[in-house]
Amino acid sequence: MTTKNVTEDGEESDVVETKAVPPKARVRAAKLRARARAGLPLSTDEATELHDYESARSMGASKSGSRRVSYTEEEESAQSVGTGSAAEMAAAGAMVREEGRRLDSILTVGISALQRSNDVYFQMVQALLKRTENFETSQIKMMTAMREHYLGRIEA
Repeated sequence: MTTKNVTEDGEESDVVETKAVPPKARVRAAKLRARARAGLPLSTDEATELHDYESARSMGASKSGSRRVSYTEEEESAQSVGTGSAAEMAAAGAMVREEGRRLDSILTVGISALQRSNDVYFQMVQALLKRTENFETSQIKMMTAMREHYLGRIEA
């Protein structure tokens, strides 16, 4: 299959697209080649398979059929915007926005946990305040009772 590739200058060139050759096909083709060199007959399917493999290699397909693909947000953003420094700036902006969203999410979770802990602390302080007021009230009643008893003995 042939497609047209247009460069930035507007020039067109033909690009031949080939299917990648799977790694197993390379090993299989090597075995078939060895059998053919040894003079052993190949079946029609095997001969066709070897011919297809050789023609795919001659058209520029990779030997192993595997390739390393690296995915980063910069590449995705650059492809959506274009190329050059504008693409780099757009990619950097996209990364900063995504990091900001992540930090906002973390901050929201942290603040809600802090609010819950403050609510619990407030309830504890309220309970301690009531308890302290009850202690003060009972202490004042005991001291008043002792004072009245003491003054009553002095007057008698």
